Amino acid sequence: MKITSEIKKALEQLCEDQDLTSERLGLLVGVSQRTANRWLNGEAKKIHESNWASLSPYLIRYLPSESSIVKSPPNFADVSMREVPLVSMAAAVARNPAIIPIADFLDENTEDKVMFPNGMGKDGDFAIRICGDSMSPWYPDGTVVLVRPQKPLTGDKVVAVLADGEVVFKYFVDNDDQYTLAPENSHGAAITVKKSDFGKIRSMYRVICSIRNELDVQRDARAEGYKPSWEQYVKKGGEK
Repeated sequence: MKITSEIKKALEQLCEDQDLTSERLGLLVGVSQRTANRWLNGEAKKIHESNWASLSPYLIRYLPSESSIVKSPPNFADVSMREVPLVSMAAAVARNPAIIPIADFLDENTEDKVMFPNGMGKDGDFAIRICGDSMSPWYPDGTVVLVRPQKPLTGDKVVAVLADGEVVFKYFVDNDDQYTLAPENSHGAAITVKKSDFGKIRSMYRVICSIRNELDVQRDARAEGYKPSWEQYVKKGGEK
């Protein structure tokens, strides 16, 4: 797909509206930060077809209504899907990432399979059904999320297994000398861990998405005046 002026403008509006850095845009679509940078700074002239399939659903709302892209939406019958293993919370607690490779873990603990758009998942990802209400109303008890064994960025949602075996679903905040796992609401408590004592967190999985459009959820929440609770845990001068 050729990067036209309207596509470049739509990319800029997407990043501004959703507070996306080039790194976060790359993570969202599944490309490197360098590739996302090239899209944004005009260095790249085209977007590869496979990357466009992942990016275009987020851009449609920012394109002019008369755009040919809007008038000719993709044939969703042709959108590929990825079958992802679904594991239980108990299995996630039992895994020791230092001993059990992710492939072996999934072979032994897959309970079912769920489908996600192919651009959202990759090898090693799996789905987990969350428990508890600390992230409601946006993520009620029982929501299925796609997770990745990957270090998160500030503001990312994570499923973390603590040293005592407790599994929590929180926002991740990286400050100078500590990590904070922040709740969505008052039902849960913030968990602060010194970076020098990171052993208190046995494993952590970055939440990629749930079976819905996460950017739509964030946009609508902000439009209603909602401010993400994790922002209060970011120290002055910390990462945003």
